[in-house]
Amino acid sequence: LEPEKGKILRALKWPRPLKGHIDVVLSDALVKEFRTLASLNHPNLIKIYFANSVKVDGHVIPFYVMEFMDPPETISEFIRRPEVTCTQFIKLLRDVVTGIDYLLSHSVAHNDIKPSNILMRADTAVVSDLGSALRTDVDRHETTITFTGKYSHTEKVAVAARTGDSNRYRGQVENPKRMVIWDIFSLGCTILELLQEFSEKHPAEISPYQFRYLKLMASRMLDARGTSHFRWYSAFPSHFYKEVSYQTIDKISRDLQKLTGEYAPSMFVPELDFHSRTVIQGGMHGHTPTSPNLLELLKHPSVRRLNSISQLGLILFIYPGASHSR
Repeated sequence: LEPEKGKILRALKWPRPLKGHIDVVLSDALVKEFRTLASLNHPNLIKIYFANSVKVDGHVIPFYVMEFMDPPETISEFIRRPEVTCTQFIKLLRDVVTGIDYLLSHSVAHNDIKPSNILMRADTAVVSDLGSALRTDVDRHETTITFTGKYSHTEKVAVAARTGDSNRYRGQVENPKRMVIWDIFSLGCTILELLQEFSEKHPAEISPYQFRYLKLMASRMLDARGTSHFRWYSAFPSHFYKEVSYQTIDKISRDLQKLTGEYAPSMFVPELDFHSRTVIQGGMHGHTPTSPNLLELLKHPSVRRLNSISQLGLILFIYPGASHSR
């Protein structure tokens, strides 16, 4: 195909059948899933243009037509480029988190997040390979999920081990919303691997603080359980991660924004903005940021009454006018 002559490249995707026969248990359901995916549109998500099914020997096989990346380049390959900076690397992680956030916000779990399923569109990371994506807002009696064991939650791996295929979950998902935690777990494994690759390729580019910050973030995505491939940041004990594990993707996005400076507590609590031009001068503590809310609080009678109370101690005899006004 030659795009310059009016032809457009597209990619075709269909579920990998089980060895020896065609898996048709969920064919109708998968067609509905793919059609749902075709309705989603986000710059950090690979575009699906069409979804349908064909009959093969009497069996219905679902498929979808998606965006074709030319040339295909994974995020792992991109971050090995010598010119890639830490700022770019963190931006790519934001792309991935934003794409997953978009999927989950539409009640769709990816179910196979890993570095090779994150492709590059110019300098933007795109979450691809939605063949295992399933809705999280429906009751599901039986399902089949193809995934990569290395990056998968231990719950999925345990079920797959009983079916004889280490990369396929075939069974009942008791709680479909649990797939959100599975995606967050896979995202954590993916970030840990990418972080290690980037820090080894660009050791002078990433600061110790940035490395520890990202590693701790990724460790908090592992649902307080490590694997033989990925272990949490050892600076903290295991019970710490049980308390601080991420349960929602939006908090991950916010913590990444804190690292880039896009999110700051002072945006919501002006009194924490130490660069504020509106301050109260305190002799001992220097400039204290203020705000309209704080000024209203200082005008309240319960606070103003302190103005007439003299300071304790012998200082009163040196400065008779001293008070607790500050």
